[in-house]
Amino acid sequence: MVVTGHFVDSNWKLQKRVLSFLHLSPPHTATEIVDTFYKSLNEWDLENKVFTISVDNASNNDRAIKLLKDNFRVRKQLFFGGKIFHVRCCAHILNLMVKDGIKSIEFVVEKIRDTISFLNASEGRLLRFADVVHQLHLPTRKLIMDCPTRWNSTYNMLTVALQLREAFTSYSEREVTYHNSPTEDEWTKIEKVCEVLGYFNEATNIISGTEYPTSNLFLSQICTIKKVLDDSSISSDDFVRHMTMKMKEKFDKYWGECNLLMEFGAIMDPRMKFLVIEFAYPMIYGDQSGQNIAYVRTLLYELFEEYVRNFEDEAKGACETFRLRKGSTQGGSHSLSTSHEGGSNKYSGWLDFTAFVSEKTSKKPAKSDLDNYLEDGLEICPPGKTFDVIGWWKSNQAKYRVLSRLAVEILAIPISTVASESTFSAGERVVDTYRSKLGIEMVQALICGSNWVRALYGLKGRMKEEEDDDEIEIPIPCT
Repeated sequence: MVVTGHFVDSNWKLQKRVLSFLHLSPPHTATEIVDTFYKSLNEWDLENKVFTISVDNASNNDRAIKLLKDNFRVRKQLFFGGKIFHVRCCAHILNLMVKDGIKSIEFVVEKIRDTISFLNASEGRLLRFADVVHQLHLPTRKLIMDCPTRWNSTYNMLTVALQLREAFTSYSEREVTYHNSPTEDEWTKIEKVCEVLGYFNEATNIISGTEYPTSNLFLSQICTIKKVLDDSSISSDDFVRHMTMKMKEKFDKYWGECNLLMEFGAIMDPRMKFLVIEFAYPMIYGDQSGQNIAYVRTLLYELFEEYVRNFEDEAKGACETFRLRKGSTQGGSHSLSTSHEGGSNKYSGWLDFTAFVSEKTSKKPAKSDLDNYLEDGLEICPPGKTFDVIGWWKSNQAKYRVLSRLAVEILAIPISTVASESTFSAGERVVDTYRSKLGIEMVQALICGSNWVRALYGLKGRMKEEEDDDEIEIPIPCT
């Protein structure tokens, strides 16, 4: 089991660290997951710092999260009442939805796989197929054999096959032993499926293709997918309608209710703010959009008030400290040591001013940070330019003292478990056939050490989704 910590450091940089790579004893029950997770928290002294937990959509994970929620609630360490404690992996939900779509053409997908295996089994067949591609002047010079467990790999295989559909048909007329060429009706079905899956592929690349995706990327992709599913579910084409209805059922199951992280992340993007909720909700929730918009606004202010209380407690603590220092200095106590320029311990009036500032700034202003932020205009980002949302909050932290802290902590919440899954890819390279006897502690030391050293020197690890497809080059015939 991998435990990965996500946080924003003192330099306002989004960070990720592998905290534990633990052996999980069977059976993998919810209680075993919770016990192993708490072991990691205790080792790192993080029991009081857990904000959210992102997991895949497995039943034992759901039960484990419920147990953790109860434990944190009893110990009064559950932030915001646990309303955003459980984060479901967005990439995993997309994967479940897409698999339902691909099932509708599973028999055609098998034909494409068998065709590629047939061609790759013999150099002579591949050369004859290359002759056909050359004669038809098709630009594609490769075939892709997918990995069945990765739906986007299957999508890539189908899109490449579509570009070579004329070659498949022509080759079947020349090769008497080839019997797996899709019919025209089957090619049409592949085309319709790929048209829908293209939107899912784009969303997956944005959510999973970035090493540190921030939660503001979530809502816009979900809106796009919702619109595609809604349009396709009322299509006049029976095949498209039947395919997308199954996918729509999965969408409603996981995103039919308000997903607060999705909304809060989008609102904390200064290019969108609350206007994105007013725009997106009628598209997602229809007649219930007004009620859901009011619900999100209420909870947003509740979350902000919780941060304000924490900020005020810190300010009061700082104010009391300055008062103690001031009283100690005026009383002639020699136990207080103050450091000034030049190394002198002589008292200056700066402590008085600091205490005065702390008292003044601890008073609640007429308008909150959140009110000012929502009323200010949207940030304009030129098309094509990369927008650093964390960097924007760093630049505006003086203007939004409390809200900037809330924003970066919301944005730092991982919306997928890709970061953890990529660790298992590294684990396969560490515990290979030649090092299969490594101890559990040594494996964890190698995995964590590699991750920490890469982070220290700014070296990016390879993501799980970046694994290459099995590409088969089509040779160019000699003229």
